[in-house]
Formats: sequence, C-alpha cells, structure tokens
Amino acid sequence: MIDRLCPPKVLFIDDDPAARDAFARGMKAAGFDVDVADSGPQALGLATQRRYSVVATDLRMPGMDGLSLIRRMQSLQPAAAFVIVTGLPDVDLKRDDVSDRSIVSIVAKPWEQEDLAATLRTAVALHRRWESSAAGAVSQADDSLSILLIEDNPGDAELVVTYLRRTSLIVAGVDRVERLGDGLERLRATSYDVVIADLTLPDARGLDAVTRLQGAAPDSAIIVLSGLEDDELSVQAVQLGAQDYLTKERVDEHTLERSLRYATERKRAERRLAHLAHHDELTGLTNRSTFRERVDHALARCRRQQVGLGVMFLDLDRFKMINDTMGHDAGDILLAEVATRLKVAVRESDTVARLGGDEFAILLEDLEGPHVPSEIAERVIRAFEEPIDLGAAEVAVTTSIGIAQYPNTAETVEGLLKAADAAMYRAKAAGRNSYRIAQGYDDHGARARLRLEGDMLRAVERDEFLLYYQPQVNLRTARIVAVEALLRWRRPDGTIISPRRIVPLLEDMGLIGRVGEWVLSTACERLSSWQREGRTDLRIAVNLSAQQFDRYDLVGTVDHVLAEWSLEPAMLELEITESTLMRDTRRTNAALDGLKEMGVRIAIDDFGTGYSSLAYLERFAIDTLKIDQSFIRGSGNGEKRASVAGAIVGLGQRLGLDVIAEGVETGDQLRSIQGEGCEVVQGYLVGRPEPEWGADWGVPPPLS
Repeated sequence: MIDRLCPPKVLFIDDDPAARDAFARGMKAAGFDVDVADSGPQALGLATQRRYSVVATDLRMPGMDGLSLIRRMQSLQPAAAFVIVTGLPDVDLKRDDVSDRSIVSIVAKPWEQEDLAATLRTAVALHRRWESSAAGAVSQADDSLSILLIEDNPGDAELVVTYLRRTSLIVAGVDRVERLGDGLERLRATSYDVVIADLTLPDARGLDAVTRLQGAAPDSAIIVLSGLEDDELSVQAVQLGAQDYLTKERVDEHTLERSLRYATERKRAERRLAHLAHHDELTGLTNRSTFRERVDHALARCRRQQVGLGVMFLDLDRFKMINDTMGHDAGDILLAEVATRLKVAVRESDTVARLGGDEFAILLEDLEGPHVPSEIAERVIRAFEEPIDLGAAEVAVTTSIGIAQYPNTAETVEGLLKAADAAMYRAKAAGRNSYRIAQGYDDHGARARLRLEGDMLRAVERDEFLLYYQPQVNLRTARIVAVEALLRWRRPDGTIISPRRIVPLLEDMGLIGRVGEWVLSTACERLSSWQREGRTDLRIAVNLSAQQFDRYDLVGTVDHVLAEWSLEPAMLELEITESTLMRDTRRTNAALDGLKEMGVRIAIDDFGTGYSSLAYLERFAIDTLKIDQSFIRGSGNGEKRASVAGAIVGLGQRLGLDVIAEGVETGDQLRSIQGEGCEVVQGYLVGRPEPEWGADWGVPPPLS
C-alpha cells in the first residue's frame, strides 16, 4: 500500500451558500482539504494565509467576477491550478497568456460529484508539475527524472532500482507501489516524468493497465516492464499509449537507460507537436488556422449572447524592403518584436495571431461599444512610433490596419476576414500607417443574401443537391481504399456551388439536418451499388456538421441508413472537425460513443488546425487523422509546415491510427509526404472530385 499523503488543499469561491455547502461536503468526502469563501475579497484573504493546490471559483459573483479574481489570485498562488465552476450554458472563455495555462477546466453546474472530484485530481497533478518545475528552474532539474515503479515482485523492483543507479541519468526519486490502484492514486496526487509498470499485478492483468495509466497520467512517459516476450503484445501496448515495452529477462542498465531517454523524448515530441499545430513557430502567436477557429467560436458565443466582436487585419508597411535589404534573420527579429508590441497594445481578452509573412490579425471580443476597435487600432499604431533595434541598425516600422465588426460588417468568419482584409488594403492605398473600418452590409448585399436563402430553400425542395466523389489512394498498393462524398449545389443556371458556401447557409437556416441525412443516405446508396459491382473492400467517407450532434438523432439516423442499404458499419467513416471533437457536450459525447459501439469509423478532418488533445483521440477511439492541406502545401518546398505534417504522421502511427494527407496536388508534395511514412493520400494529383466515377476507377496516373 502507498503511504497516506496530505490531502490536497482546495479553495472554492461562490456567493451561493448551497453551492459552497455541496462542494465542501462532496469534495471532503473525496479526500480533499476544502476551504470555502463567499466572495473574491474573502478568498484573497485566505490565499495570503494558506497555499492551495487548486482554486475553484464561480464565474459571476457580485463585486469581483471569477476571471478578475483569478488574475489577482495568481500573484498570491503562482503554482495553483484554477477551475471555473459555472451555471452559464456553453460558457466560452477567452483567456490571456498567463491564465491560459492556469485555468485547467470548466465544470458546469449542477455537477456530478465523481466528475468534479476527477477534475480536481487532474488539477492537483498539474499543480504538482508546475510547482516542481518552478522549484527546479536550475538547468540540472530539467534533466532529472521522477519515476513511479508499479511492481509487486520485490526482487524485480530491487533489480530495476539497482539498474537505475548504474545509469548516467539523474534520477530525482523512485516511488514504488505494488498495485495498479495504488499507482493510480499516487498519480492523481503527484506528477511523475516516467511510470514503469508490470502488466501482471494483483489488481490488473494485461493491457488494461496501460489504458488506465495513460488516462491518469497523460503527461507521463509509460514504460511496460513485462515477463512476457510477446511482439504482438508490445505493439498493442505502444498503440494504447506506452512509449516502450521491455521484457524482464532482457533488461539491463544499458537497455533501461536507452528506454528512459527514448520514452521521455517521445513525450516531449508529442507536446511539441501539439504546440506547433496551433502556434506560429517564430513569434509564438496563434497561427492562421487556430485564429479562424477562435473567430468561429467567438461568433457562436456572440450569436447566443447578442453581443459584438471585431476582427483586425494588419500588414507591415514596406516590410519586404527591410527584409530584402537587411536579410531574413533581421526580418525574423523584426517580426518577433512586432508580435511583442502587438500583445502589449491590445487588451487581455484579445487574441493576436500571425497569419504568415508580415500579416497579423487580432480578434477583439467583449466589445463595450463600437468605438473600441478604433481605440485599439490607434494604440497599435502608437506602439510602432519607437524604432525597432535590429542590432545592425534601427528601423522605423508602420502598419496598415483593416477592421471588420460583427454584426455590422459581416456575420460569418469568411465574411469578417475578407472585409477586414479589404479594409486593410484601403488603409494602404490611403497612405499607410492608418486604419480603415469596413462598411456594413449595403442594400445590394442584403438583397443578395435574401435571394440566396430563397434559392437554397427551393434547392432543398427540388433536389438540386448532388454528390461528387473523390478517391483516397493507398500509395503502397496503388489502390483506391475509400471515397469521400462531397456536397455540391447545382443551381438552375448550371453553376456548381461548393460546400464552403452551402454548409454555413444550411446551418444558419436550420436545414443541415435534412440535407445531412440526404447526403448520408445517398452516399451509402452509392457504396451499396459499388459493392454489388465487386468493390466490397471500399469505404465511404461522409462529413458531419457540429449541429447534427446537437439537434438530431444522429446515431439513430446512421443506424437506419446502414440497415436500409445493408452496409457493414465499418464501411462508413464519418469525418468531424477538431472543434466538434473538443466541444465536450453530453450530446456530442453520447453520439460519438454510440457510433463507435455500432462500429462506424470516425475521422478527424483538417487535423492540426484545431484544439484536439491526445487524450480525446484515445477517449473516442478515433480511427483516422486527415492532415490539413495547409501543411501539405508546405511539403516538398522546405517550409516548416512540412515538419508538422511529418510529426502528425508519426503521431498517428504511434497511436495506431490511419493517416490521410489531404490536398496533394503536386509530385513534390506526394514524394515528401510519402517520405514521411504516410500511406494514404487524397487530392487532385490522384483524383479530382467527380459526380459519376465508379468502382472501376483505374490506378491514378502518378502511381501507374
């Protein structure tokens, strides 16, 4: 048995006495040392007297709201993890750079006691890691390892410890427990760099131990130390989340040291991949794809709460001249300094992103009035009044800014971005170093929107929609293994409209459920006909909208369609976005669980452009990652995005997932992604979307 640890200290703040009482009773029973406060000032007073692992707070309280309290509390409790407990439906918080790490979870009222306790245990583990990291800021501490050994055989455990002493590694400490349950309890309270676990324990047998350890310690490297020499078992262990598999008969100090170095490096690489997928490497700012996701999320919140937001596009004036004259290294220094000045100029609630080159964007949320974007634009312009020191010289930099606002300018992500971009070019044309505000909808635009909506309604009634099919090709076998069904709208004049314009309109008009069911049924009907022609191994891929999870019986619909066309569930792959996966609503979770129980495959579309975590990939047993084409475009020409594509391929392989490269259009891109180990591709190079292609498709020209 493990030693009893001091219960983690938790502070809960809520102005509702019933909520404070329920929290205190439930969490004390779960093993936490709980203090409660009824207001921000009272909580700050307690924080000067005690150190807390976790601070949980309501969002809306009289006097001082939850976010303001967290910002004040961080100076008093720098290593604390913060949890928001709120009754606000679908709360969507924008967090500044400091609190972004500290706020680890949002819990909805009324909560389930077990779920809340699990959230607090995760928060405690993060607090321990942050505390340990802060205490070991000295360089040596970064290389030291804390190890949890789960082994019930005393002789084997002693041998492992002996081998560890003989390695050249700096081991900060080794804690040993004999049962998996004790190890899980220890992991909830303490953070470890590495977990070494036997697969044969008194309370666990086989690979279930790996799954449970991965869930309890997602940031820890896991090494299986087993008495069984089984290649298939070792592969399965790695697929479930272990970083390595060692057999007891073959392990020695050299093998163990190599495994520890390898396992910890793989964990670091995974964390690095997650960061690269969402941030610009040079400046550390949010990247283009993640910025679009944040604007999308912010728009959804604005529609619910009927508030406004702003989007700013910025372009540095005459950056190309500076870059060409002084060199790319000087240009990189300049861009990094620009990012720093932009972050200082905006508010804490705003998001600054680098879109690429010398283009930046800012998302302005929680606008107190239509004047706010102009005030921030003026602050940004003033931020560049001082020259920037590039070492060899100081340079004067100015910026041109375009501003678009919801709902005055546009009501969609695409509309806002295009309007802000156009306004920015107007600022450049007006003499640079200035800003322009995009004008609102004119009558012509409004009438065009109404006509489009009317045409869309008639399109639904007249069956004007059709499906195009695009193949997914296995490079190793040169065979088509799946086909993606892509929605198109053929207007009466013969114009073909793409899903980028169709789907947002269908969602706004509440028609996505009806059309989505038609897409699913039509695609499955086509697959059924291909199977009758002999292609029994072919899969069909269909895209889902997030609204189909919220408003419709998605699982029942899929089950009915599969039965109607006599298809095996594994022959259907449903594609969802990362944002849909991460919504974490009960309806979404229940639908995904139901689909997986049925045997339907799930793919993450445009992977690398959203927020998904590795834990979610495992939680819902995702089958396929589709690399976003923005990373594929960087392949083959030396861009850094190519390294992200390769990292995603490696991640998918480690997790045992299929990986598909989208948007492959050139031979260089094909060779590059194939060199990274990706076996399945989709794109114009191997097959354009076509309405009438069939199961007799031949070998794509580039592979023949």
